[in-house]
Amino acid sequence: MKEDIILPSWELVNKASLIKKYYFIPAFIMTVYLTFIVAYQTAYTYINIFGLKSELISWFYNFIHQGYFYIILISAIVMFITYIFIIPIAEWWVITLIDAYYKKDTKKYTISSWISGWLLGFLKIFEYINFTAIFRPIPITTFHIFLLRMMSSNYLVPLMISYSTCLFFSFFINTLFAYTKIIIILEDLPLFKAMSKSVHITINNLAITFKLYLSIIIVNIRILITVILMFIFPFLISVVLAYFSTKFIAWFFIIILLILFFSFFIIMAQVNSVVDIFIESLWYKAYMLGKEDDEDEDKKK
Repeated sequence: MKEDIILPSWELVNKASLIKKYYFIPAFIMTVYLTFIVAYQTAYTYINIFGLKSELISWFYNFIHQGYFYIILISAIVMFITYIFIIPIAEWWVITLIDAYYKKDTKKYTISSWISGWLLGFLKIFEYINFTAIFRPIPITTFHIFLLRMMSSNYLVPLMISYSTCLFFSFFINTLFAYTKIIIILEDLPLFKAMSKSVHITINNLAITFKLYLSIIIVNIRILITVILMFIFPFLISVVLAYFSTKFIAWFFIIILLILFFSFFIIMAQVNSVVDIFIESLWYKAYMLGKEDDEDEDKKK
């Protein structure tokens, strides 16, 4: 596994600068999306801890009557629509360029190839992302946190059981459908046929797929770093405001913290870009090995 999958993928990350350069923007948008989710959860937590619900309602009422409210609302809608449309394009694009890198196919590096691929593959990848979204850990976590808020603490144990069950089921489903996206892009198959083939490859290469999926879960520890940052940052601002009585000094330190936060944000976007490319390359190499094994079995028959 190390020689056939991990080392070639690490070499790609170090050498394929073009892929890293153009994948930064989709990775940045995905980092923004993740940050918004974490920021919302963090804000809700702080509001409940410090009992600020009445202040929040008052602030929100004043906010929606401000002249810039609609500008912010329209901007948020545009960003959300951009996220919805750019992710399928980015998913197709990175797999295609990884395939071109390993096969040394320079034709796929042209703009005409990108445009034609986006037009032909967009709907299939869009369908795949939306179909599998409910099986991903982040939506499952967000949904159970929402249920916990709506219900009393008496339901904590049943919700934890439900959450653990859903995560296990998510792990099982994502393992079986691990190669679906790559099959859709490289073999141009419809969603359910690609899923069927992915299940076949996974079962025939269960050990590699299982180890690879566990390794990727460990790699995704980066999400916890974002969560920790979003919890610590508001606390640091509160400490600055409480400790410094002079507004000038307080704002000076707040500006420093904001600069550090946005610098860390850019670094995380770059890290996410590299890690996502590395992960996609791992799955690509595992898929190619599984495909070669299936072809060898067919020849023997």
